[in-house]
Amino acid sequence: MNTITALAILVAVITPLATMWGVNRQMRAQADRDAILHDTQRHDEREARLRAAYAKVLRAADDLQTALYELGWYPKGRPWEQEVRISYTAGVTLGNYQPPQTTTVSREDGDYSPVNELVTKAQELMSEATIDIGIEHDSDRCLDYYTDTLLPQFRAVQNAAVTDGIIKDLPQDAAKFSDGIAELTQLARESLRGLVPQTPQARG
Repeated sequence: MNTITALAILVAVITPLATMWGVNRQMRAQADRDAILHDTQRHDEREARLRAAYAKVLRAADDLQTALYELGWYPKGRPWEQEVRISYTAGVTLGNYQPPQTTTVSREDGDYSPVNELVTKAQELMSEATIDIGIEHDSDRCLDYYTDTLLPQFRAVQNAAVTDGIIKDLPQDAAKFSDGIAELTQLARESLRGLVPQTPQARG
């Protein structure tokens, strides 16, 4: 076997191996890129879910603040109208029957439905947020602050309005609640940063 023939055989053997090595390298590189893309997508989806959850906490607090102002404007409840059914019984004879009728009576106060609707909406938002955040960890400072601080502050104002029909310290209560929302917002940012790390980097 001469040198040229030996070189030809060597090239014939090496060329498929080199091709296979190149294809394998490309496949591994593509697999790494796919893994990074998958991790990035999962990271983005998780971040979006948590951002939405903390936004719900802040919206719940905003609903409570609106309800607090509603109680300040109408501590005894809003005016409302009630339909009353009137039956005519005096002097009724068989031939002089009059069916019951309804009339509208205006009430000066007592309608707390706007407050109750806001509170119900806040509770629904908090329930949804607690589920999404609770999947990540057992205790969250943002959720705890809402439950242990802001909600009791609102309940105190609500109880004073319903019980006494007046809120003596509404300006102070409103200012205190606004400060509480600012603290809640800061805690939400800190919790989100703690739960969502930086975007996944390329694998080594």
